[in-house]
Amino acid sequence: MGRKIGYVLLGVGILLVLFGCYRRPTVRGPEYRLFVFAEKEDWEKVEPVLREVFERPILTPQTEYHFYLVYADPEKFSSYLTRKQLLFVSTLESQGAIADLVRRSVSRGDLLEQIQRGEKFLFKRENQWIPKQIILMLVGPSMDTLIAKIRENADFIYNLLYEYQQNMVHQYMYRELENKKLSEELLKKYKWTVRVQHDYFLAREDSANGFVFLRRRYPERWFFVKWIENADPNVISETWYMDLRDSIGVQYYGGDKVNRKFTHGEIVNFLGRRCLRMEGLWENDEKVAGGPLLAYVFYDEGTQRIYVIDCSVFAPGDYKMPYLDQLDVMAKTFRTIVDVQREEYSEQRTEE
Repeated sequence: MGRKIGYVLLGVGILLVLFGCYRRPTVRGPEYRLFVFAEKEDWEKVEPVLREVFERPILTPQTEYHFYLVYADPEKFSSYLTRKQLLFVSTLESQGAIADLVRRSVSRGDLLEQIQRGEKFLFKRENQWIPKQIILMLVGPSMDTLIAKIRENADFIYNLLYEYQQNMVHQYMYRELENKKLSEELLKKYKWTVRVQHDYFLAREDSANGFVFLRRRYPERWFFVKWIENADPNVISETWYMDLRDSIGVQYYGGDKVNRKFTHGEIVNFLGRRCLRMEGLWENDEKVAGGPLLAYVFYDEGTQRIYVIDCSVFAPGDYKMPYLDQLDVMAKTFRTIVDVQREEYSEQRTEE
């Protein structure tokens, strides 16, 4: 694959070693758990770094994670085969059933030699025992070497699993009952669109001020797009976004405001654009309410607009990460009319 970190696809070794052509039709278990297989001694050494990599805290306002690590008892191996996310961790020095399984899974060709030389350490397999399952395997010549590799490539490892998870969310969201009529209406009226699940509705639109608010209930999920015509992209900053978000809260949300202590931003690539991604909390002192928010703020050259795509959740007592992830996936379906025209032109050229 050309990466120095040594990321390759995991072959059928695990499958052939234990279970032949074993298959189940569906995935069981919470999709936010990551089940880890390792020898007990290895787990005690590698657990801290694995938790650093995967258990990245997100305030909602309670602390939640995209991945909760669960140590899987090797003696109950077969009971985990229908879990969605599995992680195997071992070294070439490790001893035991899991270590033997891992070694046999990477014994083809010269993989063992490449692992020994530190050229490869990360392996991936999809749909191994059930559909929509992902298995990662981390292997090193020694535990010290493996831990160093994990630390060095922490973001890559995390994002590999995170992107797979988000793709599964996307498939789940749009496999049926999509509100295509509303998406087409947004494009025609406002020159941008998003893919809308069937149970979102248009709660508020203010074309004069460049504002559209989509809403879904039980629990409450709010998705708004704010756009500013002929805008100066240099105004975009964390403070600028939070001031704008507070003014929108007063005008449309009954006084919601950003909790500035727990809200922060980072520059990311969002659909090919340089973008300020904001993550944090909203709150309403009068209503004694609050929850997580996520926003993308960027300038679009094609329409010469600043766009703010803002997502928030109000679900007291519930685990909020799944709802926030769905809103995030929805945000990433955003297209301007220029994007749509470009895609249609590309499709026509392909057909020719």
